[in-house]
Amino acid sequence: MAGPRKVTREEYDEFRSRMEEKYGYEGMSDEEKKDFDEKIDKVAVVGEKTENADDTGDNEDDELEKGEFDDGHPRGGDDEEIR
Repeated sequence: MAGPRKVTREEYDEFRSRMEEKYGYEGMSDEEKKDFDEKIDKVAVVGEKTENADDTGDNEDDELEKGEFDDGHPRGGDDEEIR
């Protein structure tokens, strides 16, 4: 992964909210929350969103849209292929 994807504030807030719900952020210890925050920052940051800035075809946009980390967490449900 080349680095965190720059997104709008609204996109970041929506993504973070989905991830907090999915991974049970409210029930995490302080150490787990810190680790979670660091992982979120590796995936997306608020910044100027540029069109076609990274057209490598690595489906990073799809991963962010699905709300997945690129650190070994399973992707999707039982029916989906794990990459």
